[in-house]
This record gives sequence, C-alpha cells and structure tokens, in this order.
Amino acid sequence: IPPLVGAVEAGSSFVLVVLDNSTTAMTGGQPTPAEGGPSIEEVVRGCGVTFVRRVHSYSMDELEESLRQAGSFVARGEGVAVLLCESPCVVYGKVQRGRPVTISEECVGCGVCVERFECPALYMDGKRVAVDTTTCTGCRTCIPVCPKGAIGG
Repeated sequence: IPPLVGAVEAGSSFVLVVLDNSTTAMTGGQPTPAEGGPSIEEVVRGCGVTFVRRVHSYSMDELEESLRQAGSFVARGEGVAVLLCESPCVVYGKVQRGRPVTISEECVGCGVCVERFECPALYMDGKRVAVDTTTCTGCRTCIPVCPKGAIGG
C-alpha cells in the first residue's frame, strides 16, 4: 500500500494488475484481510487511484478491453491504473470445475502451450502435448494459445 500511495503522489503512470483469488492459499487458505474489512477496491481508491476496474480473471475479452483502457489512461499520463482480476481459488474456493480441455491430432508438439503458457495441466508426452485431467480446471484460457488450434474441448 505505501508504494502505491507514493506512486500516486509522485504522479507515476503505470498499470498495476492485482490477482485476487479471495484466499491466502500459500499459507493454508486463511481468509483475506478484506473479509470483514475494506475491499481491495476501497483500499486502492483510498490510495488515490482513480482508474480502478474489476474484471473476471478468465473473461479474456473483458480482460483485454480493460487492459487497453488502462494502457490508454497511462499513455495519456493520467496516473496509475489498477485492474482487479478476480476469480475464486480453485483449491480453497467453491469453484465448479469445467470439463478438461483435449488435445487434437493437429498437435505437432511445438511446445508453445507448455513452454510459454506454462499451465501445470499441460505437459509433453513424447512428441505431443497431453493434459493432466486431475490438474486441469477447465478454465479454457489455454485454447487460444495453441498456434495450430489443437487445444479444445
């Protein structure tokens, strides 16, 4: 919070993306400070940020449009833009998992999805990509990553 206040006071212009999964998973799934207190949005606005957008983490069209708007805001030198990307934690939250993705015969084993996208559910199985269905949450954000269109479901 203090660096955000300092950035606003200094007239800095950048995009800050906050990933909010509504839990403190790295230490055992405790509730976040926002439960019973001010929301992250209220804290950010309290730091003097005027551009704040809440978006669903897996709504790619909404996320891309919000990033464009934030980039324009920053390019005009209007200050700090904050995107609050929200989606419940798939481990500790009550999230309905979607159907795991599938890999079609179009997969040529280029590895773009594994090496650049880095989803833990995708892995190289010999010369092709495979999906660990116990890890795949069905979020489907990997589908547009494949240059051959081999990821679907």
